[in-house]
Amino acid sequence: MQKGGIGYQESKEILIKNIVQFIAPLREKRAKIASDLDYVQGRLEEGGQRAHTRESKKMSEVRERVGLV
Repeated sequence: MQKGGIGYQESKEILIKNIVQFIAPLREKRAKIASDLDYVQGRLEEGGQRAHTRESKKMSEVRERVGLV
């Protein structure tokens, strides 16, 4: 039986280092976006408008199917 080359703690440290390196660009991008409050507000408003449009269409279909129209 052969033993592994690294221990449990060392493998955890390597994993943590790799995860931190992987998510670093994502964190930077998030920080950049979060610092532009006008952009964030605009995106939230756009999303709200799209959701409202979809909701209105769906509710029209529901009302029609249950006989309220």
